[in-house]
Amino acid sequence: EDLPGNRDIRAAVVLTPAVATTGPADNIVINGAVSAENLFLVNGVVVNENLRGQPFDLFIEDAIQETTTSTSGVSAEFGRFTGGVVNVITRSGGNEFSGSFRTNFRNEDWSAATPLTTSRVDDITPTYEATLGGYLWKDRAWFFLAGREFSLNDSRQTAVTGLSFPNNDSQRRLEGKLTVPPFDGHRLVGSYIDIDEEDGGVTFGTVLDLDSVYDRELPQQLLAFNYSGVITSRFLVEAQYSEREFAFVGSGAPTRDLIDGTLLVDRPTGRRWHSPTFCGICRDEERNNENLLIKGSAFFSTGKLGSHDLVFGYDSFNDIRVADNHQSGSDFRLLISSTNINGTNLAPVIRPGTSGPATIIQWNPILQSSQGTDFTTNSFFVNDVWRATDRLTFNIGLRYDENDGVDSAGNTIADDSKLSPRLGAT
Repeated sequence: EDLPGNRDIRAAVVLTPAVATTGPADNIVINGAVSAENLFLVNGVVVNENLRGQPFDLFIEDAIQETTTSTSGVSAEFGRFTGGVVNVITRSGGNEFSGSFRTNFRNEDWSAATPLTTSRVDDITPTYEATLGGYLWKDRAWFFLAGREFSLNDSRQTAVTGLSFPNNDSQRRLEGKLTVPPFDGHRLVGSYIDIDEEDGGVTFGTVLDLDSVYDRELPQQLLAFNYSGVITSRFLVEAQYSEREFAFVGSGAPTRDLIDGTLLVDRPTGRRWHSPTFCGICRDEERNNENLLIKGSAFFSTGKLGSHDLVFGYDSFNDIRVADNHQSGSDFRLLISSTNINGTNLAPVIRPGTSGPATIIQWNPILQSSQGTDFTTNSFFVNDVWRATDRLTFNIGLRYDENDGVDSAGNTIADDSKLSPRLGAT
């Protein structure tokens, strides 16, 4: 709370030893592993982005209770990572009512200018956060609600031509959690997080004109149901089912027209113009996951062999992606030899390549619509935290992972299994 920095998951994680932001685009690296090989959880739900492995912003800062970053001695309960595990727990309601309200302010004009800065928007942008927790029925049903809203307005410029255009990003996040103990020693928790985001003034790559700018939506949802129960004083059970969804809506050209939907790409520089990249009126791209976890925990101690904290269970995780990935509105790209630029007026140079790069007419049709990719990992695990003495603790675990991967055409691309032992000593 006191540090002069961001308040999100990323900011908390990078304070941990063995964590760095040295991956592509400053992505998080833990223990030197590839930046896509970490596991990020919010209330036990995997929030990794499907392609690059970085965490989605499925949280409200004031609703975060704690963030734990595990870089070593990780239980076999956790799999599908080679770097580290980040687990975020959000707050829950209780027998007292409590809440908070916060406003953060941002202004593009407050940041320093560069020699190439031509204009900045002098507009104070607030981010509102609110939380409220309490009980519906004392000792029997508790609720927690949170919300976050902001609308960011700044300006961007096209390359070379210097045309200014607004970049507007408005986002609303909502969170709800309900906790009910049906009877003593047992608890049911349902949690839901929803993000409604409208992203305006979007570009892909370096663009030369305003015809390459488009608006899109980026909705996200997280839904989880958790049960935990105390069977005996030394044996507990837990089960959780979760779904996370993310989609690109309207991301790309707003037309399938052969002329207006055809992208021009300048071959020498890679600059784009005339129409947006991708197709905004075609099928939306989805990046989702589903997860089922069932586990038991047992604790027992012996006179001479210390105490044991044993965890065992089953974990089924399905990584899902649906994308037709049209490269332009018309499925055509014109890779032109060069671009004549006169102020803000653009004209394509088309030639066979005798005195420079040849012009190429590129056609990228989607001949078969995606059935969606499914990469399922079914796992069994057992792990023992053995406290041998007051000064010596062992972490001993074994995890069995079975992969079943199907590509967008329904073809099997992965069908294998492995045993992964874990051993740590403190």
